Amino acid sequence: MEIEGLGGVSDAYTERTLTMYLFEVIPSELRNLLRLIHKMLSNRRVSEEDFERERKVILSEIKMRNDDPGTLIYDLGPRALFGDSDYGAPPIIGTEESISSMSVRDIVDFLESYYTPDNIVISMVGPINMAINEIMEIFNKWDGKASRKKEPTIGKGEPIIIKKPVESAYLSYSWQYNVNNEDPFLLSIRSSLLEFHLVSGLSSYLMSRFRNKGGLTYTIDMDRDYLPGTYYYQLVISAVDEGGN
Repeated sequence: MEIEGLGGVSDAYTERTLTMYLFEVIPSELRNLLRLIHKMLSNRRVSEEDFERERKVILSEIKMRNDDPGTLIYDLGPRALFGDSDYGAPPIIGTEESISSMSVRDIVDFLESYYTPDNIVISMVGPINMAINEIMEIFNKWDGKASRKKEPTIGKGEPIIIKKPVESAYLSYSWQYNVNNEDPFLLSIRSSLLEFHLVSGLSSYLMSRFRNKGGLTYTIDMDRDYLPGTYYYQLVISAVDEGGN
């Protein structure tokens, strides 16, 4: 609500190794936005009422994901590839068991352990009307040091079979590329080119192949993520045979 009060918008998403917060305001409100971000990230108070309300929302989302094969398959891909390891399971959103057993204290401990200046990168793009020293002064008042992070495990998975009645056919193909002293930025560029070649646009490799399959309604998507030591890819194809075959 406070971001909207500045005439801005906000968004956020979570990956396996990071959480990203996105904010956008008009240049004249940049100072107020930075003060608001500082206040938000350094706040360690969690309302029990807000926590329980959010718990119900997430539990509802988990149930919907588990009932929707088109969404569930994105969770099964990493699990089939990496097995019962940190990169394979559980899914990013969590499980009914983990969310149900979580407490406010767990959230506060996480904030104190990882929402610290040395564990956060702040990037700004646009017509910046503030000096860098002024920006640094806002966040230099914030202290704390991140706890030592656990070394994530990467296991070896196996096929997963879940039997459910579905109207569409879903295919997920996952693979990983081990990173050995390579520049993650250059690897990301190559991965973007691979995604463009395989699935992006009507002239992509898979689109051109599926276009010739008469009677099929299909979608093609690609998910990729850089993880410490490896780059993970998942290709998902869903199709409906309009002819009923």
